[in-house]
Amino acid sequence: MPFSSKSGPVPAGRSTLRAAERLGQLKISFGIAPLAFLLAWLVVNWMGTIRAIVHTYNPLPIWDYWRVVQNFDKYKAFDFSVLWVQHNEHRIVFPEIVFAADMLLFHGRQLLPLIVSFICYFLVWVVLSAALRSNKALPPLVCGASILLSGAMIGWQGCVVVLGSAFLLQWTMLQLAVTLGLFLLVKTRHSKGFLYLAGAITCGIIATYSSGNGMLIWPVMILAALVIPLTRSRLLTLIVAAIASIALYFVGYHSPHDLNLLAMVRHPLYVLGFILSYLSMPFGAIGSSTLSLLIGGLNLILFFTTLFVVLRRQLFGADLPILLLGSYLFTLLTAVLTAAGRMNPADHQYIAAKAARYVSLPLVNWAVLLLALIWLSSRRKWEVFSSGNLIFIAPLILLVAFLKLSPWVHGNNAAVLNQQWATLSLESDLFIPSILRSQVFPDSGFIRQSLLTLKQNHLSIYWGQPDATWVGQQAKSEFPGSWTTSLQGEIAQIFPLPEGAAITGLQPHLKSFAKLILVDGRGKIVGLGEKFPIGIPAFFGPTPATNQQNWVGFLNTTYGSKEFSVYLVKNHHLIRTTNPIAIPNGAELSLP
Repeated sequence: MPFSSKSGPVPAGRSTLRAAERLGQLKISFGIAPLAFLLAWLVVNWMGTIRAIVHTYNPLPIWDYWRVVQNFDKYKAFDFSVLWVQHNEHRIVFPEIVFAADMLLFHGRQLLPLIVSFICYFLVWVVLSAALRSNKALPPLVCGASILLSGAMIGWQGCVVVLGSAFLLQWTMLQLAVTLGLFLLVKTRHSKGFLYLAGAITCGIIATYSSGNGMLIWPVMILAALVIPLTRSRLLTLIVAAIASIALYFVGYHSPHDLNLLAMVRHPLYVLGFILSYLSMPFGAIGSSTLSLLIGGLNLILFFTTLFVVLRRQLFGADLPILLLGSYLFTLLTAVLTAAGRMNPADHQYIAAKAARYVSLPLVNWAVLLLALIWLSSRRKWEVFSSGNLIFIAPLILLVAFLKLSPWVHGNNAAVLNQQWATLSLESDLFIPSILRSQVFPDSGFIRQSLLTLKQNHLSIYWGQPDATWVGQQAKSEFPGSWTTSLQGEIAQIFPLPEGAAITGLQPHLKSFAKLILVDGRGKIVGLGEKFPIGIPAFFGPTPATNQQNWVGFLNTTYGSKEFSVYLVKNHHLIRTTNPIAIPNGAELSLP
């Protein structure tokens, strides 16, 4: 019989109670540890993503975003017909409103689209978290861990390829509309009025007119309404809204002739491979096409297994599976529609299916699938595949996978870095077609014309930051403050280009985003330099020092300068970092 250290024997009931309390405390401690890890991982991922968005920021329009510059005159005239102009097969009415607001109110710096895109993407996780919290069947520890795990997945840095591109606002806006629309639709079963249904219909309209595949939300919501089920009047209201929204979409529509349904019939196995490759992302980018097919196949099998169990056990009485499985179904239908428009049976690597610009949809889809599995495991009280085991194993697998995806993330960053470098060439008053055609837009004549619009209206690189107006000016007039001499830096490489040269230099302790100017013997600014946070463009090849010390720049040789010195711009003061350097006379190098 147990004994107390202070008095006689402890009654058996009290001893059992104390043992139960200790066991409970032990369980809580083991539950808190994974939560602490997941919370730390979530914070690290989201902070890394925000940092990467800042580091890859570029105010210059790139590729499709030049459409916004074309529309500037219509924005100024408040010509609302511009909202109805197609972009390929899409009507991007709501993203276009954000683009117009950025051009008219925020000088076309693309900050507003990037901020809205991040908020939309973050709110997708918030909505999923709210749905988890409202589900009473999940134990608190499982619910908390699921919220943190899904947040860590969704916030992974690989999503920056979407969040860092202003024009891809259409994807994040679409994702929020779909997730929130399904969430509100499910809420209608608990309400008497039409408020939640009106909200769901509004989300459906926003999805439809943010991206062409947004129309797929309507069959998903109608199917969900049948499962809930909604009353006849509410169901009829939803169907009428769907028909009207889709019918209006095709008013004045011009088919881009991308859909090839006959090819889908002729190549059903390729279509399946395309869909699996799409669903496998981003993890399908780790290895070969065979691996992506296997990963995508696993994704699809897990979905249909979950769906089968939910249907067989009649578990659609809960709200959460309708939201999660409905969200998955939307992504699956998107993969099918993408195959109809992008498939190429000659492409055995399924490159079109694994395009980085699509990654936010399948990434969130993996999080949704994992949440559905955790919920089902907890509901069915599985032992081997228990919710605790899933929450323990999933982060380990994801950590390894995300590490394996580092080269893929680096490749996406490299493309953005080249675009930042091209922007610096324009700020240096150099128009180099070979750079611009490969990094900014394939038609250099179009770029020249569009740059004139930006310059005349003080937009993008021609507003706020004076960099784009420094070249050709006297340094003394632009920087009347104090000048000092440090002489710690040096020029590492000089590559002659048409009417200029590309330069990389070494400067110890140089912080990211640092600006440098090149000044000739007459005191005229003849070039610009910058320390890019994500490295050195591949054009320069191996450099003599680490990226932490390197900066890149452009020298404009149209001013007939014989030599130049490099100055670091700090708090609008200049610090000279090199002695005068002679400008070499060399043949122009052709760019790759």
